Amino acid sequence: MQGKRDWKRLGYYFILVIMSFISLKGMAGELPNGQLCSQAADCLSDSCQVGPENKYYCTSEDKACPQPGGSGVIFGEDYLHKGVEYYCKREGIVEVPSGGQLENGRLCALSSDCSSGYCYPGDLREKKYCIAPEKNCPLPGNSGVMFDESYTHNGRYYICKQGRGLVPGKLIDGQPCANATDCGSGYCYAGPDNMRYCLAANMHCARPWHGGIFFGQNYSYHDRRYYCKQGVGLIPERLSKDGQLCSSSGQCKSNSCRGGPENKKFCIGEEMHCPEPGRSGIKMGSSYVYEGIKYYCTKEKRLVKY
Repeated sequence: MQGKRDWKRLGYYFILVIMSFISLKGMAGELPNGQLCSQAADCLSDSCQVGPENKYYCTSEDKACPQPGGSGVIFGEDYLHKGVEYYCKREGIVEVPSGGQLENGRLCALSSDCSSGYCYPGDLREKKYCIAPEKNCPLPGNSGVMFDESYTHNGRYYICKQGRGLVPGKLIDGQPCANATDCGSGYCYAGPDNMRYCLAANMHCARPWHGGIFFGQNYSYHDRRYYCKQGVGLIPERLSKDGQLCSSSGQCKSNSCRGGPENKKFCIGEEMHCPEPGRSGIKMGSSYVYEGIKYYCTKEKRLVKY
């Protein structure tokens, strides 16, 4: 009899562990740039890209390739990770073999740095890139372009002109601007963080690094929610109180939105560790019953079924 009771007790604890694991997995929060992710929905930026060692990382909307622990990099840039150099090219992030000269599309200082023997001025003449011998102007992350060819890099339009080299054009939609004349669309509208952004001609409100949004739509940016209202423009959404439902921290007065019961998220008080529907939350080691189910706040500040 004692042996049966022991096995029954072990089975009970095993079920608890499995339920806790499922609860933790379902209550994952929004991840900042540079953190490991499995899908775009995991990230605040809504962008999850493959990086070093074939692992996926949250990446800033204005970057081309991911960087562990950082917001990301643009085409032509490189960085070190665990002692290995990685380079952002048009095909994605690639590992750079040790030794040897730089390949086309990479940042350079002198022509002798490049395997092609050519290092040309690129975007706004502030940076130089290795370029293939048969090309006329550099293209970050690639071999280059010919005269009269154009491309967009880091939010700006460029065209390769004979006798002039790479010439910058107007800003693309979603880029910070000062005046409407800065933008290719001819529209420069107010957006988040007291900044102005180029807006697509068919959109109604500005959205950083995107064409914009229509009336009635909203989005998250830097942990805040913004709503496009007809006749008014872009406005911050009203902030929720502790214990109310939320989808991101920017919706809460406390600026903290955590996973709670039924895989829903709730605003949580500044001094609390786990959310509780209708209340400010609870601290580590505390518990409560919601809809007939008991929940416990672990020392890792995670809410689990108990």
